[in-house]
Order: sequence, then structure tokens, then C-alpha cells
Amino acid sequence: TLNLRDSTLVAFYWRWTVTFALVVLIAALLLCWRDLVVSRAKYAMEDYQRDLTNHLAHDIKTPLTAIGGYAENLMEGKLTAEEQQRYLQSILDNVSFTDSLVRQTLYLNSMDGTQKPQREQINVRAVIEETFAKYALMLEEKQIAYGVGGDAEISADRAMFTTVIENLISNAVKYTPEGGTVKAALSKKRLELTNTVAEQLDTRKLKQPFYRGDKARSNADGAGLGLSIAERAANANGFTLHISCTDSEFKAEVRF
Repeated sequence: TLNLRDSTLVAFYWRWTVTFALVVLIAALLLCWRDLVVSRAKYAMEDYQRDLTNHLAHDIKTPLTAIGGYAENLMEGKLTAEEQQRYLQSILDNVSFTDSLVRQTLYLNSMDGTQKPQREQINVRAVIEETFAKYALMLEEKQIAYGVGGDAEISADRAMFTTVIENLISNAVKYTPEGGTVKAALSKKRLELTNTVAEQLDTRKLKQPFYRGDKARSNADGAGLGLSIAERAANANGFTLHISCTDSEFKAEVRF
């Protein structure tokens, strides 16, 4: 019969008892840590969605106020035919802007990190050239020189990655002054999209939803959502988006 008072057996007993207790404690701490991380992520997403809703409610007031004012003037019936057409066009423009604002906000709200990208091989240069083609008229009107250098093949969700490129190029074309340039440079691990700017921009908050910040962007026809959408779509693919700016050039860099 084993004697528990035997020093060797007692040492063995307490060693394994303490080890077991430590394992249980560590497991409990890990579970608590996991629950804390999940809770924080959940609350962060809820805060993010709440902020989006608040920003949307704030930004949607301007076009709605404009639509109401134009409609009241039309109802008075004192406008010429030319003025009526101008007011109706302004109403349509504000409706289009409001619709775009709502759709982009809903898109951001839906990107909660649970979507699994449907990966396929994508030629990045082809996506960029197709997107430039969509803005050919605007590029021509503003006399903006543009081009693509290099090539790259990546594995990514096509819809998400196209969203990244669409928003980055749209942003570049919108804020490039007349006679400026928009250029894309590709390598195996990254895409650099640069465009001319009139002055240096503070980029620290530009990827936040609805943030425009500087005078040029605040006065432009946009909701300040493009870079936010681009970053979230890039992250969904496992990529990162970095932005920087000098007094003459804005750069958006996507690292694959």
C-alpha cells in the first residue's frame, strides 16, 4: 500500500496538483481574455456604427434642406422656365448625392469583418486601367495626365479589391487640380497611387468616415467616405492602406 506520507510521493502529489491548478488558472485567464477581446470588438463596432449613423444624420441635413428650399420656390410659381429647369436639376443633384451618401454609409456599416473574401487571381494593372477608363471624360476635362507603370498579380476578392481601386482613383481625380497628374506604380508587393495637390494636407484623420478637414476637400462634392471605404475593403482582403502627403503630392499606398 502506498504511503502518502512518503516524502517522494508527497512531493510528486503536490507538484502535479500545483501544475494542474496553474493550467486551470491559465485556461480561465485565457478564456476571460478572449471574452474581453470579443466584447471590446463588439462594443467598438457598435460605437463605430453609431458614429456612422450620427454622421449620416448630420450630413444628410444639407441636401434635404436644399431640396426643400428649391421645391418651395418651384411651388410659388414665379420662376421662369430656365429657372425652373435649374432648380429641378439642383433637386436631382441633391437627391443623387443623398442616395450616394446613404449607399456608401450602408456599405461601410456592412463591413463588420465577418465577410469571407472570395479569392481569385487578379491582374491589378487591368483593374486600374478599367477604372481610369470610367473617369476618362473628367480626366480630359481637367486636363489631368494619368498612367500606370509596372504590373502585379494578386489573390483577392475581386469586388472588394475593385472597391479599393475605385475609391482611391475617384478620390485622386476629384482632388487633383486642373493640369495635374494621377499616376499608379505597381510592384509585386504594393500599389502606389499618387496625384498632384495644391498644398500639403493633414492626413492623420482622412481615413475616418465623413472627415474632409482641409478647405479643398470640404468644398468638394463628396461625403468624406472614399478613403474609409478603401481602407476597410483593403483590410478585408488582408491588405493595408497607407496615405501621406507633401506640399505637391498625395500618395495612397496599398500593401499586398
